[in-house]
Amino acid sequence: MPLPDSNLVLRLSFFGHSTEEPIIASMIRRFNVDASTLYGNIDHIQSTPFGTLIIELSGPQNSIQNALNYLQTRELGIEVIGYVARDNRVAG
Repeated sequence: MPLPDSNLVLRLSFFGHSTEEPIIASMIRRFNVDASTLYGNIDHIQSTPFGTLIIELSGPQNSIQNALNYLQTRELGIEVIGYVARDNRVAG
């Protein structure tokens, strides 16, 4: 459950075709949220790309929730790591 005035921290797992789509850019434009990259990695297994991205989403709580709902409709793995107070950003 998010705290008032908190940012959402997510771990996203991309694989195959989803590594080529501008999912994060589309989410930012569509829902007017900011996404800070805390960690990112991409690799290949037998020519198939896969990657992990940890991001912190900030913005109005309803926009963050709508952005999360959007991500859940995409072909990627999503793990909610937690929520952090806006004045105590996660160190990367």
